[in-house]
Amino acid sequence: MRPVPRLAREAGVHHAVLHKVSAGFLNGAGISWNVGETPPPRLPQCLELIGEEELLRAYLEVERPYLTNVRAVMMRSEEIMEGVDTGSEDISAQER
Repeated sequence: MRPVPRLAREAGVHHAVLHKVSAGFLNGAGISWNVGETPPPRLPQCLELIGEEELLRAYLEVERPYLTNVRAVMMRSEEIMEGVDTGSEDISAQER
């Protein structure tokens, strides 16, 4: 298995989040549940990549040979807050 979050980071993607899926189904298949140590092979996975559209498209094109049976969805967003500190400090401590 390819370490997709690490590869995305090396490619310059701003954020990568691999969501742990507890249950789900693929089109035409029954529901799969993640109840053991190893997830079932038909359990859907969700990887969220956040970054500039051009960079994301280039990354997906490079990784295309490894992304068989993958559905990629591109959503454009609008930044609504600028200058937000994304450091690890507790926000409530900053407000005191």
